[in-house]
Amino acid sequence: MVSAKDRSTHGYLDSEWDQAKEEAKAALRKIARKQGTISYADLITKIDAIKFEPNAKEYLDFLGQISLDEDDAGRGMLTAIVTHPEGARMPGPGFFDLAAYLGRKTADKATFWSDELKRVYLANKR
Repeated sequence: MVSAKDRSTHGYLDSEWDQAKEEAKAALRKIARKQGTISYADLITKIDAIKFEPNAKEYLDFLGQISLDEDDAGRGMLTAIVTHPEGARMPGPGFFDLAAYLGRKTADKATFWSDELKRVYLANKR
Protein backbone atom coordinates (compact mmCIF):
# COMPACT_ATOMS: atom_id res chain seq x y z
CA MET A 1 0.00 0.00 0.00
CA VAL A 2 0.91 3.64 -0.22
CA SER A 3 3.19 5.49 2.13
CA ALA A 4 1.78 8.56 3.82
CA LYS A 5 3.85 10.81 1.57
CA ASP A 6 3.04 9.08 -1.73
CA ARG A 7 -0.13 10.60 -3.09
CA SER A 8 0.67 9.77 -6.70
CA THR A 9 -2.16 9.40 -9.19
CA HIS A 10 0.08 7.17 -11.33
CA GLY A 11 -0.39 9.29 -14.43
CA TYR A 12 -4.17 9.58 -14.18
CA LEU A 13 -5.76 13.01 -14.08
CA ASP A 14 -6.44 14.20 -10.54
CA SER A 15 -10.14 14.41 -11.42
CA GLU A 16 -10.19 10.76 -12.59
CA TRP A 17 -8.30 9.58 -9.51
CA ASP A 18 -10.56 11.54 -7.15
CA GLN A 19 -13.69 10.26 -8.91
CA ALA A 20 -12.44 6.68 -8.65
CA LYS A 21 -11.74 7.18 -4.94
CA GLU A 22 -15.24 8.53 -4.36
CA GLU A 23 -16.77 5.57 -6.24
CA ALA A 24 -14.71 3.11 -4.21
CA LYS A 25 -15.45 4.83 -0.90
CA ALA A 26 -19.19 4.84 -1.63
CA ALA A 27 -19.13 1.12 -2.45
CA LEU A 28 -17.02 0.33 0.62
CA ARG A 29 -19.24 2.35 2.94
CA LYS A 30 -22.30 0.53 1.65
CA ILE A 31 -20.64 -2.82 2.34
CA ALA A 32 -19.44 -1.63 5.76
CA ARG A 33 -23.00 -0.67 6.72
CA LYS A 34 -23.95 -4.31 6.05
CA GLN A 35 -20.88 -5.46 8.01
CA GLY A 36 -19.54 -7.32 4.99
CA THR A 37 -16.32 -7.64 3.05
CA ILE A 38 -15.44 -7.52 -0.65
CA SER A 39 -12.60 -9.01 -2.66
CA TYR A 40 -9.97 -6.88 -4.35
CA ALA A 41 -11.28 -7.99 -7.77
CA ASP A 42 -14.93 -7.37 -6.91
CA LEU A 43 -14.22 -3.84 -5.70
CA ILE A 44 -12.70 -3.03 -9.09
CA THR A 45 -16.07 -3.73 -10.70
CA LYS A 46 -17.58 -0.93 -8.59
CA ILE A 47 -15.17 1.68 -9.99
CA ASP A 48 -15.92 3.25 -13.38
CA ALA A 49 -13.55 6.23 -13.48
CA ILE A 50 -10.40 4.08 -13.74
CA LYS A 51 -9.95 0.45 -14.72
CA PHE A 52 -7.49 -1.20 -12.34
CA GLU A 53 -5.95 -4.66 -12.29
CA PRO A 54 -6.31 -6.40 -8.88
CA ASN A 55 -2.57 -6.75 -8.15
CA ALA A 56 -1.34 -3.59 -9.87
CA LYS A 57 0.79 -1.21 -7.80
CA GLU A 58 -1.44 1.74 -8.66
CA TYR A 59 -4.50 -0.12 -7.34
CA LEU A 60 -2.78 -1.05 -4.10
CA ASP A 61 -1.55 2.57 -3.69
CA PHE A 62 -5.10 3.73 -4.45
CA LEU A 63 -6.47 1.53 -1.64
CA GLY A 64 -3.77 2.82 0.68
CA GLN A 65 -4.79 6.39 -0.04
CA ILE A 66 -8.39 5.53 0.80
CA SER A 67 -7.30 4.03 4.12
CA LEU A 68 -5.20 7.09 4.92
CA ASP A 69 -8.08 9.45 4.03
CA GLU A 70 -10.58 7.58 6.16
CA ASP A 71 -8.23 7.01 9.06
CA ASP A 72 -7.27 10.71 9.07
CA ALA A 73 -11.01 11.46 9.30
CA GLY A 74 -11.31 9.19 12.35
CA ARG A 75 -13.27 6.44 10.61
CA GLY A 76 -10.60 3.74 10.59
CA MET A 77 -8.91 2.04 7.68
CA LEU A 78 -11.91 1.57 5.39
CA THR A 79 -10.05 -0.88 3.18
CA ALA A 80 -10.03 -3.38 6.05
CA ILE A 81 -13.09 -4.78 4.30
CA VAL A 82 -11.15 -5.47 1.08
CA THR A 83 -9.89 -9.04 1.30
CA HIS A 84 -8.46 -11.95 -0.63
CA PRO A 85 -11.31 -14.26 -1.72
CA GLU A 86 -9.58 -17.45 -0.61
CA GLY A 87 -7.36 -18.68 2.19
CA ALA A 88 -7.52 -16.54 5.32
CA ARG A 89 -9.83 -14.08 3.52
CA MET A 90 -8.00 -11.13 5.00
CA PRO A 91 -6.44 -8.02 3.48
CA GLY A 92 -3.02 -8.36 1.89
CA PRO A 93 0.34 -7.54 3.47
CA GLY A 94 0.30 -3.92 2.30
CA PHE A 95 -2.73 -3.24 4.47
CA PHE A 96 -0.87 -4.45 7.55
CA ASP A 97 2.29 -2.56 6.56
CA LEU A 98 0.28 0.66 6.34
CA ALA A 99 -1.40 -0.09 9.68
CA ALA A 100 2.00 -0.56 11.32
CA TYR A 101 3.16 2.72 9.77
CA LEU A 102 0.12 4.37 11.36
CA GLY A 103 1.22 3.03 14.73
CA ARG A 104 -1.23 0.15 15.01
CA LYS A 105 -0.15 -3.05 16.74
CA THR A 106 -0.23 -5.66 13.99
CA ALA A 107 1.82 -8.53 15.47
CA ASP A 108 -1.40 -10.57 15.74
CA LYS A 109 -2.82 -9.85 12.31
CA ALA A 110 -6.13 -11.63 12.86
CA THR A 111 -6.87 -9.73 16.07
CA PHE A 112 -5.81 -6.39 14.60
CA TRP A 113 -7.93 -6.98 11.51
CA SER A 114 -10.98 -8.01 13.56
CA ASP A 115 -10.65 -4.88 15.71
CA GLU A 116 -10.21 -2.64 12.65
CA LEU A 117 -13.27 -4.19 10.98
CA LYS A 118 -15.32 -3.39 14.09
CA ARG A 119 -14.02 0.19 14.03
CA VAL A 120 -14.92 0.60 10.34
CA TYR A 121 -18.34 -0.99 10.79
CA LEU A 122 -19.13 1.27 13.74
CA ALA A 123 -17.99 4.39 11.86
CA ASN A 124 -20.25 3.53 8.92
CA LYS A 125 -23.45 2.73 10.79
CA ARG A 126 -26.43 4.66 9.53
